[in-house]
Amino acid sequence: MSGVERADMDRHSFIATGPVPAFVEDRLKCFGSVHVADKVDPDSLAKLMDQALGLIVRGTVPVPAEVIEAGKSLKVIGRSGVGYDNVDITAATRCGIPVVYTPGASSTAVAEGAFAMILSLAKRLPELDRATKAGNWNMRNSLRIGDLEGATLGIVGFGNIGQKLAMLAHPFGMRIVVCDPVITPSRAQEAGVELLDLEPLLSCSDYISLHAPLTEETEGFLDRERMKNVKSGAVIVNLARGGLFESLDVIFESLTSGHISGLGLTSFHRNLPMCPTRYSRTREFFVLRMPLVSRSGQHTTSLR
Repeated sequence: MSGVERADMDRHSFIATGPVPAFVEDRLKCFGSVHVADKVDPDSLAKLMDQALGLIVRGTVPVPAEVIEAGKSLKVIGRSGVGYDNVDITAATRCGIPVVYTPGASSTAVAEGAFAMILSLAKRLPELDRATKAGNWNMRNSLRIGDLEGATLGIVGFGNIGQKLAMLAHPFGMRIVVCDPVITPSRAQEAGVELLDLEPLLSCSDYISLHAPLTEETEGFLDRERMKNVKSGAVIVNLARGGLFESLDVIFESLTSGHISGLGLTSFHRNLPMCPTRYSRTREFFVLRMPLVSRSGQHTTSLR
């Protein structure tokens, strides 16, 4: 159900910040109806929470303390995806409300999305597509087309998604190096990857894929100083959180200077619009910008 107004809601209901599959409504109907909020800013959500039994958080919609505290009947907050950095866990804990999420459900879809970006950026498919449609068949002679075989893939964050990405990359003959503080050398060896610290990974990788959670330690970790250590001509793909970059300015500078040759994004920092106008010129460089559809394969949706 969409287009929810406070007066039209059942006494007991579930509020969703985005559309949910039909089977979710079917599973929950014995407890109450599912209502999709028209507006998902904190003030609007808070007004809908009074009789809500559950809050279904889709995407990266922020759920601050005022939304949680407004849920006088709230029993659970469910985040459909990996991570819960957009939910105020401190407030939820204080109110005694459990927060659940689906850490493994989207792993395959995100890993496939990351690898699709890497292949597209390596082979420069969008640029060649635009040139061919414009009748410029000679563009292929002026482009530097990359190969995956023999190249080094650096994976920052070797959880479910990072491990699945490594499995996809192995058959292409890539050397795979990873950085993750909780992965042991023996586990890395079992997975057929090399465990490195962050700086050596950045300096040796031809392709860098970010899959770290957004925490106090990782927020803004890829800053201007660290970008200097990135291998010249490398491609960076981020299907994790936009906040892992210090800012888009840092990445934009690396693109325009030619220090990195490509960039793939599905997430921007929460304080920035999805397609900032000042970065509209990135089409002149090699950038892939996609919505979060890479997290939403049919199989993934059913698992959620």
